[in-house]
Amino acid sequence: MSDENKTLGIALTDSIASEHLQELGVDIADVAVDSLVQNEVITEIPIVGTVYKAGKSLLAIRDALLLKKVLIYLREHQNIPMADRTNFLSGFSSESDKVRFGETVLMLLDSMSHFEKVHILGRFSRALFLDLISKSEFEQLADATQRVFVNDIGQLVHIASGKPHSENLATERLANVGLLSNYIDGLVFGKHRAKTEINALGRLFVTHGLTNW
Repeated sequence: MSDENKTLGIALTDSIASEHLQELGVDIADVAVDSLVQNEVITEIPIVGTVYKAGKSLLAIRDALLLKKVLIYLREHQNIPMADRTNFLSGFSSESDKVRFGETVLMLLDSMSHFEKVHILGRFSRALFLDLISKSEFEQLADATQRVFVNDIGQLVHIASGKPHSENLATERLANVGLLSNYIDGLVFGKHRAKTEINALGRLFVTHGLTNW
């Protein structure tokens, strides 16, 4: 583990407990990437300061977009009471565990091609901090978020509502990422018919990740 990666991992984890998250009043997804660091509040968040106070006045497009994703992710935590945020962070058994959590989130964010997924990941992280899901469930949900096709999420919401649905490529893809389960629904013209239904992970995905979807 390089010193730079270690620093960024800690900086991201510590950023979740930053008092300045309360001041992120706008939707970061609507802010141009080149104007992020002109906001004095944003530059006080640890991970932003780590990047820019080290002397990087300009970032590559990918770095700027990653920073934007980080801020969107962090904004999902701003309404968590400070005591809950600090209590969660104090629960890491070692500094290396704290680094690993931060690095894992950074890698996930870097791999996501839609800001919608970043919001969803942030909501799962928020649920983890509030002890609404376990660390194992967070990891499974994060993996599903990374792999799910954004345009299929509406189908997942439809299925979760209990409405009738047809079996199509969307349901097949949702099953492949672990959010739906297959079962056999009787016989049709002497042949077994495969069906899908939302499973426990899919319900967690909808409940904790798709607020206002």
